[in-house]
Amino acid sequence: MKKALVAVIVLLSLIFSTQAIASAGKSYFGVNFSMAEADLGTDLDLGVAALGVGTYLNDNFAIEGRLGFGIDDDTVSDSSGSLTMDLDYMFGAYIRAEAPLEKIRPYLILGYTHAEVEFSGVILVPALGPFSVSDDESDFSYGFGADFMVGEYRR
Repeated sequence: MKKALVAVIVLLSLIFSTQAIASAGKSYFGVNFSMAEADLGTDLDLGVAALGVGTYLNDNFAIEGRLGFGIDDDTVSDSSGSLTMDLDYMFGAYIRAEAPLEKIRPYLILGYTHAEVEFSGVILVPALGPFSVSDDESDFSYGFGADFMVGEYRR
């Protein structure tokens, strides 16, 4: 957990130092809700809530960091047992490309994400019983979404 905290502090300091380099840029922050998919031979979908902070490089590109946690886990079951996957936390750094329209800003993100997940469940065949294990993973990530403006947009 200490490594994660240090990584988040470094990431945020890089984002805010980028603002000084991109003097024409504006910073932003927000909250987003998303679905993350894990393919473990079967698809598991996780709900994620994240805080995001970023700096615009120009009207169409930004650098963004996110720190989030799981709000919805997923379970798969069959006759041999059950498996539940739950996101403990995630953080990442991304390049964000967007189309600045009137009240909506569709975007694509590409970057790198680190996440820690917890697996728990019951193995019935063979009769091993309940288990719980945590694992962390880092990898290239991508996504798309849209920001909706509520009120006046100032830039």
